[in-house]
Amino acid sequence: MRKNIYTLLFCLMALTAVAQTTDAGWIEINPDLHLFKNKKWFFTPEIGYRSTNFEGSHQFMLRPHFGYKMNKHFSYELGVSYVVSWSDFYATKHDLGLYQHVSASTGSWNGFSLGMRVRLEEGLSMPVGGDNVFTARLRVRPHIKYNMPFLKSKSLYIQALLENHTYLANRDRLNDALWLAGRLGVSPTKRLRLIFEYNYSLTYKTGDTSYGNRFRLITYYNFL
Repeated sequence: MRKNIYTLLFCLMALTAVAQTTDAGWIEINPDLHLFKNKKWFFTPEIGYRSTNFEGSHQFMLRPHFGYKMNKHFSYELGVSYVVSWSDFYATKHDLGLYQHVSASTGSWNGFSLGMRVRLEEGLSMPVGGDNVFTARLRVRPHIKYNMPFLKSKSLYIQALLENHTYLANRDRLNDALWLAGRLGVSPTKRLRLIFEYNYSLTYKTGDTSYGNRFRLITYYNFL
């Protein structure tokens, strides 16, 4: 078991080194606040912070949303999204919009499961000193997940994802994107969840404002 853990950590460090030296490393901090939750419904403000290597660009995100769990396989969310981006203490862009998404997942077969998330986003991208741009984006993300047979109390898993971004408006100004990603998730405590993710862009071209490689450290802490 220790050998497997050391192998995973080595792979993670290798991905971190590659991603942060060639493109970007994102650090995301998310308080996990469910202000209302029962067997079917929940509401959370989803407050978050994102930084590129704790320098360069930063983002503050507020995404209050309602969720409804239809059954153990399907769920639906409806929310509002506000994101402010800044650099060197000056705001550079504001994004305001709505989003809806449906998630589906299968049961587990020997630790393996399949899932799909389809998300529609509509809103305004408002760069400071520039023209506002209406955006409508469809995001489709299928995945396969494997729950590790060891460290079950820590909910250790690996996951492979494919995420497609298709713009439905202003296609002459905005570029579609296709990402291939791998995740390692673990819950060191009952309140803390960590996700280590590596993204590789299948559509990246030199000069794009997005990244060809991206490493993400995503943290969730449940205060309630």
